[in-house]
Amino acid sequence: MAFSKPPLPTPQESQILVAVIEQCMLAMVSLFYGLPETRGKLLQKTLRQAVINIVEAMQQLATDLRLQGPQGSKKQLQSTGNVWETCDSVLQLSRDNKSLVLLELSSVAAMVKDALGEIEEALRTDTESRWSELGDVLDEFSDDAWTEVDRELIAPCLGLVKTAKACLKKVSAAIQTNGMQNVDGIKLLGW
Repeated sequence: MAFSKPPLPTPQESQILVAVIEQCMLAMVSLFYGLPETRGKLLQKTLRQAVINIVEAMQQLATDLRLQGPQGSKKQLQSTGNVWETCDSVLQLSRDNKSLVLLELSSVAAMVKDALGEIEEALRTDTESRWSELGDVLDEFSDDAWTEVDRELIAPCLGLVKTAKACLKKVSAAIQTNGMQNVDGIKLLGW
C-alpha cells in the first residue's frame, strides 16, 4: 500500500520496508521449521504449502515492484491483494493433524461413495438394457456396451469399492475416537 498513492516512499524507506519484509519471511520459515514432526505429517505438509504460497506471492509482488517501478500499477495492486489473500488463507487452515486427516479421509470417502454410485448405476443400466427387447441391438452400436470381461470384473470391483468405503468409515471413526489433537506447536505460529 505504501506504493499505491503519493507521496511514494523514498529509496531509503523502500529499503527499510524490504528489510522488514525479508525478516518477516525468514521468521515465518523459521517457525515452520521449528514445528516438530510429532505434530503430524499432514499438518507439516499443509503448513509447508501455505508458507511456500506466501513466499511465492511476496516474490511476485517484489518482481512487480522492481519491473514496474513504484508508480502503483494495477498489476502491483493485484499482487498485493494476492499476498493478503494468501496470508488470510493460513487463518482458515486446520490447527491440528487430526482434523486435517479427518478432512482428507472425508474427501476420499466422498470420492469412493461417488465411484460406488457410478458402478451401481452402470450395473443397473447394463442389466436393464440386457432385458429390454432392443437391448442387444442397441448394445452393438453403443460405445458404452459392456464386454463379457467387463461383466466378469464388475462384481469384484464392486466388492473392492464397498470394502474401501467400509475401511474408510472405520479408520475415520478410529481417528475421531483415538486420534491425538495436539495444538501446542501451532501456538508458535500465532494462531
